[in-house]
Amino acid sequence: QGGQVLAEVPHPEEVQPSYVAELEQALAGDPDVLCAYSYPGQAVI
Repeated sequence: QGGQVLAEVPHPEEVQPSYVAELEQALAGDPDVLCAYSYPGQAVI
């Protein structure tokens, strides 16, 4: 209880060679938990 969303970082629908920039953005606030939701094509990267 009492959690706080620090960031919501979207990613392009087209498959990218890397998602490092998006992950760095999501981790910038030093979160305790990271939840990553993506389309099946992006999940294989």
